[in-house]
Amino acid sequence: MLEILATAAELEVALSKVPRLGPVCFRRSESDFGDLESALNAGYNELKTGLEDRPSQEIVAAGNILLPMTRWLLLNVQALRL
Repeated sequence: MLEILATAAELEVALSKVPRLGPVCFRRSESDFGDLESALNAGYNELKTGLEDRPSQEIVAAGNILLPMTRWLLLNVQALRL
């Protein structure tokens, strides 16, 4: 089975597109969870312990959209290289 994970740079770009997630919240979520993928995979209640309500909701929504999309794109790019 082939497992494809987004790089930190790709996740940083993805999270930079999240509405209402300024640089302070962005870095706080990264610091709280250790890495950006963990922050995107976190549930609302986990995020809310370190962030306000609205940014937490936006990160959950972004994770539900961006992580599968990023993995799909990486899989297709890798398939093109074969």
